[in-house]
This record gives sequence, structure tokens and C-alpha cells, in this order.
Amino acid sequence: LLLVVLSVLMAGSRAWADTNVFSTPGGDWTNAARWSLGHVPVDGEDVVVDDDVLLTNDTASLLSCVVNPGRTVTFDTLASVMTSVTVVVSGVVTHALNTDTNTCTYTNASGVWLGSMNAQVKVVCSNLTVASGGQINGYGKGFQGGSASTVPGAGPGGGQTLGNNASAGGGHIGKGGRADRVRVYGPAYDAAAFPVWPGSGSGGGHNNGNAHGGGLVLIEASGHCLINGSIDMRGTDCTVGGHAGGGGGGGVNITCRTFGGTNGAIRVDGGSCLISGGW
Repeated sequence: LLLVVLSVLMAGSRAWADTNVFSTPGGDWTNAARWSLGHVPVDGEDVVVDDDVLLTNDTASLLSCVVNPGRTVTFDTLASVMTSVTVVVSGVVTHALNTDTNTCTYTNASGVWLGSMNAQVKVVCSNLTVASGGQINGYGKGFQGGSASTVPGAGPGGGQTLGNNASAGGGHIGKGGRADRVRVYGPAYDAAAFPVWPGSGSGGGHNNGNAHGGGLVLIEASGHCLINGSIDMRGTDCTVGGHAGGGGGGGVNITCRTFGGTNGAIRVDGGSCLISGGW
């Protein structure tokens, strides 16, 4: 009996020792010095994120990845992909801002937008859990609103501006809110059943008010997704009252075998305005 107990304890010790923990304040996932085992995680490892980390590329094919409460993983580029058998988010997973400033009129002869996005959250796993209090958060991380009253919003559905302190809300799956006084919209784009773009920004309005589009999360799970926390890809509200619409809602794209949750929330709302502007 003693030998059995010792064997169990030793097995537990080995499992804990083999967990690679990111616990040095700040920094890049690829910095080996910041990991407890002295190397960047490799295929088949258990990983715990216990401090804020920037993910600039894809991870190895991990056995498990746990984001602890109060810690944030930021996906910095389109090459940032988290791959793990199991993923548990008890902290925050987010992505960088989308910074392309091209507007909805930046198209080719066929009407295809020629700009690009630069960041999203992408998770490839068997099973994903967003725990109670955990977040996948891309609030306002889509294309940005116009920086002045004559500047249209960025993105393929960027809100247009009339150049007289009136501008439209950013579009996405549907058109953005109508500009005050004249029927000018942020165009619709993307597919409701399979979104692959973030939301677009509003045009700049009175007092340089604007609003930013929501971000984008792609989850490819071969097993179960459990959402007890929140996935928030909303567009922001107009920052200053007067003649500007809100940011276009972002995108949540989840493929999985089974799905469930208790008191969880998934939001992709477009933003609103304070005075006049879009609807």
C-alpha cells in the first residue's frame, strides 16, 4: 500500500513539474526565459499562463492551455493561433486592434475591398471552456472610426461621412446606421453563417466623435465548447454626442461537435450613438 501511495505522489509531482508556466511579468510567448521550464512550450506540453503574454505566432500543438484569472493573452497578428487539445480561459483572451485605415470605397472594379485585417483570435482545439468570469474579448478591436468629422470609418463597411459633421455607423453583416439628415450608410459585407471579418468603424462626426468595430474570434473545436463566461465582440458606442453612428458589431465563428454553457453570454452588437446619428 505504501508503494502504491508513493507511486501516485511521484506521478503527481512529475505532472506538476512538466507543466510549463508563463509567470514573468509581460513579454512575448516566444521568449524562452519567461517560461518555468526554460523553453518555449513544445508539442504535447501542459501550459499555464500566469501573467500577461503576447502571442505573435502559432503555438505548438499543446496538450492543455489554461489562462489563469486576471491574466491576458493577446493575439497580435493573423499568424497568432493557439492549438491545444484542451483550452480553459479563466482570464482574458483578446487580440490587437485592426489598424487598416482604408475605407469602404477602396475596392477593385468588381467591388471587392482591397484592404486587410491584421489581428483576430483563433483557437484550434478539441475542447474549449470559457469559465465563469473568463472572457474572449474583442470589444472595439475591429476597424477603427474616422478620426475627424470629414474622415470615413475604416473597413469594408466603414461608415461614410457627409463632411458636415454627419456620418454613418459602421456596417458588418448588416448596413451601418444611417447618417443624420441624409441616407448614407456603412455597407454590409461578410456572411452571417460564417463570419470571417471584424466590424467596421463609424465615420467621424461632430466634435470628432467616432466608434470602432468589434473584433473577430474563430474557434475550431472537434469536441465540446462550454461557455460559462463571455465572448464579447461588440462595436463601441459613439464617443462624443452628435451626428455619428456606432461601430459595426464584430464576428463570432464557432465550429464544434457539441455546445453548452451556464449563464454565459455571446455578444456581437453594433454600437449606438448619443445624439442623432445611426440606427
